[in-house]
Amino acid sequence: MTKEQTVDEIENDEEMESPIDEAIRSLAVILSEYPKSPSEVSIEKWKRNHGEVFCSGFNEEELIVWRPINRREFVELQETIQNSDQPVSNFDLEEKVVSKCVLWSSEKGQQALEHKAGSLSTLNEQIMQNSNFVNPQMAAALVVKL
Repeated sequence: MTKEQTVDEIENDEEMESPIDEAIRSLAVILSEYPKSPSEVSIEKWKRNHGEVFCSGFNEEELIVWRPINRREFVELQETIQNSDQPVSNFDLEEKVVSKCVLWSSEKGQQALEHKAGSLSTLNEQIMQNSNFVNPQMAAALVVKL
């Protein structure tokens, strides 16, 4: 759950002015099988606040809703690392990125992040790729000469 707004707080906000798109509706239906899942309104507000919202699943029960990290947040994390008296590992940085960007997870999704060695690193990679951090070859492939 995000520190910014919980599902309950979002639910209590005013209704959305724009119609909810079909992708959001479909995601809300899928997630409705899980306790404390976000509603269509919650997902739409997350999308409006963060620009994009994604759902990843390691299997049918390990679902995680997340958003990309923005530039300001990434710079702040880098500054925190540089100013730290203690060494900060890549694993620590991955944990910080994931904790900042996860909006909701199923109970089994949260357990996977805590107990399965590759889950957090994999989700971090998904977050970074969808925040436009790509390898040099991919970056070069995105260029079109006019």
